[in-house]
Amino acid sequence: MAHQLINSYSYFVRPQTSEIRLYKDDEVVGYLYFHHDTDAIRQATDKEGVIHIHYPLSQFAAILDLLRHEPGVYIMYVESERHAEPVAYLGTGRAIVGRAT
Repeated sequence: MAHQLINSYSYFVRPQTSEIRLYKDDEVVGYLYFHHDTDAIRQATDKEGVIHIHYPLSQFAAILDLLRHEPGVYIMYVESERHAEPVAYLGTGRAIVGRAT
């Protein structure tokens, strides 16, 4: 299991695809690619410690909101016998229930 705490990001909006780059300090630790909702979503990969995840474009605003408002966001990549294919995702650390942001 690979996981990295994200402490900054940048994003690019293009006609064909949009992209969010995730950083730990000054190092890129992940790329999030957003494709038209009708496009097939590619499998996530971990290339030399940099995680690449593909999402439908309809998820762009929700993920950008997560990065803007949640402290302690991680990018994770898991290969296990429980899953037929590797699983990659964003997640947060523990949060207090009812905490206002």
